Amino acid sequence: MILVAFLGILGVTIPRYIQIIEQNNQNVAIAGEHMELLSEQFKEYEQTMDVPTTNYQSTGYFLNIYTDQDHSMLVRVDNEGNINWVTYTFNIDASKSKEENLQEAEKLFAQLHAHLIDANVPFVDDSIGDTYLYSEEFTNRYMTEENDYINVREEVSDTIIYYTYDDGELTISAQVKP
Repeated sequence: MILVAFLGILGVTIPRYIQIIEQNNQNVAIAGEHMELLSEQFKEYEQTMDVPTTNYQSTGYFLNIYTDQDHSMLVRVDNEGNINWVTYTFNIDASKSKEENLQEAEKLFAQLHAHLIDANVPFVDDSIGDTYLYSEEFTNRYMTEENDYINVREEVSDTIIYYTYDDGELTISAQVKP
């Protein structure tokens, strides 16, 4: 009787386990394809990236893009192949005004954003893909305050957005809520 029950459990468990492995393999393949699409869109920039087919990560896969002026962009793709995190970073030029630095940062972020959209990789939440310009609140604080650190946090839909100035760097980070 115990043997029959054990065989019954195995008969249910093994097919489900195989189904989970197959689904995971399909997701890894999709994530890998999307990472390649993103990498191709940013081929003019230096980059590093995780390769899903050789290095499975439960949190997703990162593509780091570096411009020739030491500015950067980070994109994370989840295990289903969707973008769930984007961060743009701009290093301040101390010889320029706050306004000039902010304008140059937003110009660069718009260029990088265009490549991101052209990759045609889906976003977990559209707010992640829509975020590449500084909020009015952040801009006002950055332009008027004399702090080495400013951080403005917003929530839009299922996305958390951080607009940050931290000792020489301007950053926008949009990520799906945990």
